[in-house]
Amino acid sequence: MHKSDVLKALQIADPYPGFEPNQHSILTGWNLDLPFLRQALDPYRPQLMIEVGTWLGLSAIASTSFYMDVCKYSDFSLICVDTWLGSIELWRDPEYRNMLSLKHGYPSIYYDFLSNVVRSRCQDHIVPLPVPSLMGAQMIAEAGLQADIIYIDASHEEPDVAADLKAYWPLVKPGGMLYGDDWDWEGVEIAVRAFAVQHHLQIHYTEQKWIIYKPI
Repeated sequence: MHKSDVLKALQIADPYPGFEPNQHSILTGWNLDLPFLRQALDPYRPQLMIEVGTWLGLSAIASTSFYMDVCKYSDFSLICVDTWLGSIELWRDPEYRNMLSLKHGYPSIYYDFLSNVVRSRCQDHIVPLPVPSLMGAQMIAEAGLQADIIYIDASHEEPDVAADLKAYWPLVKPGGMLYGDDWDWEGVEIAVRAFAVQHHLQIHYTEQKWIIYKPI
């Protein structure tokens, strides 16, 4: 699915034309397991992927680069849903809060994300959607889009994870995959286990990652 078709469906503008990448942004994140990522993604040749919670773009760029450079596959887009305002654990800790690149008290890491995407040559595939996760799900649903793969890595609080699972599960195509990070966080594990029990689904997990496949 071409990026232009995604932008048209969502009725949003392309953020990259005229954007000048900054020179200080760093492509960082947490718990990126490349062997796991490649094993999980390899069976799919997706038309559309969605990432909920994308930070500076590490996992989004890794997924996009895997298909572009390893699989030599380019007929896909990835929607990144994030406010780029930071999660509660970042705001709680003054040391982590510095990572938000506050300017006059307001986070500016969205521009670091765009810079990382452009410098990684992924701007033809990655579509940022700078809204809260539930609003993003509603917009994507109203646009009539479904994804082959959805990655959940936003808030780690149990009610928030549960809400994201509920909102994004209908957006997974039959036969598609819903997966996420931070299985070792109590709130994440509780929410994912409860969701799987409710929908009679099996969870596949490692120390950090979890996967739920949608029946065909």
